[in-house]
Amino acid sequence: MKIGNLIKDIVSRASSMNQAAKKSGVSQSTLSEWISGKVSPGLEKYIYLCRALGCRPGVELDNFLGLGGAKPQTAEDLLGSVLALKPSEQQRLIALVTMKFSDYLEVQEMIDIKKAE
Repeated sequence: MKIGNLIKDIVSRASSMNQAAKKSGVSQSTLSEWISGKVSPGLEKYIYLCRALGCRPGVELDNFLGLGGAKPQTAEDLLGSVLALKPSEQQRLIALVTMKFSDYLEVQEMIDIKKAE
């Protein structure tokens, strides 16, 4: 599995490479390098690309890795799993979720700014 194939699938949601570049703010040459596998996007750029082209980064990645058929857990299932963790692991999880949520908000803000332009 190559990350370029995943990027190619995401970029194909736009009508053209040019449109994908305009919507995402990533140059056509950079998109081509990602698709060819010469360069891999960082997580932030991957998330930004997905959001700009109207797809969900986690879902796209799960499908790419073959995890798309897994049964989603309910909030109650997840809470039960969290409560079963040791207190120190719960604290690490809270810190990780807080950090990821902060990253998400920053990416969402960049998308909103780009849309306003």
